[in-house]
Amino acid sequence: GRGRLLAGDHLLSRALVLLSTHPQALSTRAAEVVAEMARAAVREVEVRGDATLSAADYREIAMGKTAALFGLCGFAAGILAGDPVRARRFETASRSLGMAFQMQDDLGDLVDQNQDRYGDIKERNPSLPVLLACEKDARLRDRVGRAWREPPVSSEVAKSLGEAVLDTRAVDQTLDAILRAVEEAQKALHADSGHPSVDLIWQFADSLLAD
Repeated sequence: GRGRLLAGDHLLSRALVLLSTHPQALSTRAAEVVAEMARAAVREVEVRGDATLSAADYREIAMGKTAALFGLCGFAAGILAGDPVRARRFETASRSLGMAFQMQDDLGDLVDQNQDRYGDIKERNPSLPVLLACEKDARLRDRVGRAWREPPVSSEVAKSLGEAVLDTRAVDQTLDAILRAVEEAQKALHADSGHPSVDLIWQFADSLLAD
């Protein structure tokens, strides 16, 4: 609600103020990332309930919504260590891991056995496996589109649509995309392999592939 939005704005503004005591490159990059996240959030609202959204458009939103913040964390580590070259490399790797995290989160919504299963379908949220399935199956795209045009989406309808998505190759395609994103991160951090901190990052990456 509005209260949460205002609280989020307050936290972001406080974070930017705190960053002002650190190198200017970091505060500048943080401001750029906040702007990128805001654009992605607006775009996500605009496309909510659109079953014709392409996987490429989804990735652009996910890059701004999730991966950009991961990337800022990587960039900050390099800048605070006084190594701008590493900062860019860490940012590239962290963005890739952020994309992998978002795609794994989308996938978990379909396959995890929990109370909120199929929540993205019920909430009409952009989800990579759902959109991939809709791209490949026009009939399924029409079914999802009809359900999303007439909210709320009941739990029964969401379950039926979710099971239809699982019957396509969308899960395998999403897993492939997660693997590619992790491989991109590994490539970006190849020069730092063996460092204890990088080993911790690989543990996180392995958890994305194992889930």
